[in-house]
Amino acid sequence: MRRTIQEWETTFNSISDMVFIQDNDFYILRANRSFAAFLHITPEECIGRKCHQLLHNLNNSHASCPCQQVQQTKKPTTVEFYEPHLGRYLEITASPIFNDNGDITGSVHIMKDITERKQKQQ
Repeated sequence: MRRTIQEWETTFNSISDMVFIQDNDFYILRANRSFAAFLHITPEECIGRKCHQLLHNLNNSHASCPCQQVQQTKKPTTVEFYEPHLGRYLEITASPIFNDNGDITGSVHIMKDITERKQKQQ
């Protein structure tokens, strides 16, 4: 079991895209190294914090919050937006996590910094 957990952690942290898992109340449960490095903190410092606090410096969810959309539709969703707090354009795909009863218990978020692409389009 320990080996399986270690392999999962290694794989999770090897992903170059920024990935985090959060519960339905927006609290981050896990964050990979890429996500934490983007925010200039450690993965451990992400855990227990709300995503909108880290990404938007807000006390409430963002207007384009993919987590809210996932909770409403129970389907994956992708959003793009400019985040002035970070000075970056971001693309976030959120996918629901279901329990055995079919209830959403959280979501997996894959985030990409698309600033360079957006600037070329302008």
